[in-house]
Amino acid sequence: MEQSASQPNENALAIAAVEQKILQIRQNIAMMGGNDAEFSQLNDIHQSLRKGRITPEDALLEAEKIEASKMDYH
Repeated sequence: MEQSASQPNENALAIAAVEQKILQIRQNIAMMGGNDAEFSQLNDIHQSLRKGRITPEDALLEAEKIEASKMDYH
């Protein structure tokens, strides 16, 4: 029972950590300039994370893919 009681708190912490990382990725992308779809893609990931449609791990992976793609382009 203790484990299930702490799980929502752990998930909230994981979500908060990923939200912070997504903000950092957004700032990195903003500094690169020439942004078209990246911000809306990050917004979609963030909303999916907040609504529980994707896990924090998947959200971070998707955000990192966007950043990596942007870095490859520049």
